[in-house]
Amino acid sequence: MFVFFTRICPIVLYDKDDWIYIGQMRIPFPQWNGWNPVKVLPEILMPICGYISAYFIYPIIGNYFFSITITSAIILSIFIVILCLC
Repeated sequence: MFVFFTRICPIVLYDKDDWIYIGQMRIPFPQWNGWNPVKVLPEILMPICGYISAYFIYPIIGNYFFSITITSAIILSIFIVILCLC
């Protein structure tokens, strides 16, 4: 799954919403007056991916965009494995 999310179908930030969500942390509860109040998991995972990739992966690799792809692929692969095991 890691190879799929990094090489075959890479996770790349290209939209304005992606860049906003990667830098803006929110509380993990639905926001009733928000734009999309039930979209909790992507808005929690994207800032975590951004922080991990910026502070841990980027200094090793030297490519910020690929570090976001690697971190997102690792986290999504872990969630898919947990889902399959459950």
